[in-house]
Amino acid sequence: MKKLFVSFMLLFAIIHFLQAQPVPQTVPDTLWTKITGPQSVNSVRFSPDGNYVAAGTDQGHIYIYNSLTGELLKQFYHPKGVEELAFSIDGKYLASCGDDGLARIWDIQHDSLFKTLLSQTLYPNFDGLALSLNFSIDRKYLAVNQTVSDKIFIFNTNDFTLIDSIQRPFARLTVRFSPDNHYLAVSTYQDKSGNSYVELVNTTNWQIETDLYPEVNNIIKDIEYSPDGTMLATACWDGHIRIWDMNTKKMIRDINEGNGIQIRSISFRHDNQSIFFSEGNYESEKLKEIRIQNDSLENEWDWAIFRGASIQAISVHPNDSIIAIGDELGLVLIKVNNITSVKEISNTNEEQIKPNPTNGLVIISYLLLKPDNIKIELYSSLGSFLKQLQNIFTDLGYHEFSFDASFLASGQYFIKVSSDSFTKTYKLVKE
Repeated sequence: MKKLFVSFMLLFAIIHFLQAQPVPQTVPDTLWTKITGPQSVNSVRFSPDGNYVAAGTDQGHIYIYNSLTGELLKQFYHPKGVEELAFSIDGKYLASCGDDGLARIWDIQHDSLFKTLLSQTLYPNFDGLALSLNFSIDRKYLAVNQTVSDKIFIFNTNDFTLIDSIQRPFARLTVRFSPDNHYLAVSTYQDKSGNSYVELVNTTNWQIETDLYPEVNNIIKDIEYSPDGTMLATACWDGHIRIWDMNTKKMIRDINEGNGIQIRSISFRHDNQSIFFSEGNYESEKLKEIRIQNDSLENEWDWAIFRGASIQAISVHPNDSIIAIGDELGLVLIKVNNITSVKEISNTNEEQIKPNPTNGLVIISYLLLKPDNIKIELYSSLGSFLKQLQNIFTDLGYHEFSFDASFLASGQYFIKVSSDSFTKTYKLVKE
């Protein structure tokens, strides 16, 4: 009887333990999938307004899709393979860098190659990679990391002329501008001692201001700033995700996924509350979301079962409703929780209603994640209703509504955009 009791208690403990563990969601809620195999998708990026998602493959093909419908809209080609893509902040250009050591600027509106950077006329004898590139938020700079020269090149985005370069005695992997444009963060490959760093380059003089704590005998595979710029996350091949406070330059989180696990790609939610990352080894491959405040597991998908492929890149939609994943088979967009019906294109009022102040035509921008009946109403500075500008059922996607405000007297007004599921109010100044 005693043995039976012990066995029962052991079984009960095992069941309780299993119930307490997060259960991986094997099959995610997929929005759409594109098979590019045998091409591996090395980089994925959403456009700033979220309308497009771009995928770059190891065979040099660049595909731009409608992020909601999956319709293929544009194609470009970067010879020898794409390592990374980046949209300019205004969405006008898409930049690519790759295995030919060059960077290319693509004009989205005109479907054409605008300019080739680091051309072979400047460096006729090299044969190496351009691994990473990134636009600054203030629309001034483009940084390109080229491993063959151990340099990071800084270009002016007005005409993409070279304005400076940064050189160090060992290679770098990833470059990222901080949201306040004060720093260019650079992850380094291992130095002679086997250590990796994140260097913070001051963008006023392009000099290295400080290093974050070195990763001993480790490689930093990816780095990302939180959208509000208060944190920087590093993805390491030792199974750790380390999160740094950018005010104090101190590490505030060390998320350990275990020995033998490599963290390959990371991306913050735009609400700054959690982080998505891919992890894997020769036996498993998973996509996870962890809440930063308490390290709790929010989402987990077993990618090895779902796709049987390694994840190469992750990008989060500006409204946090969709994640784009590039893997060895192609591109997958999955839906995630905590979404709302509408998302502003920017957090600033001026981007929602422009020009603001105005003396004539006003354009109101919004993005719908599902079809909805949209009302747009005009109110006085005291809150009195003046005029209904629009009341119409609107399909999902990005929309712009315009009206002539020249009939209004000078002063302050309010514009309310609403439906059954949301209400947004914006201030408008009439000159």
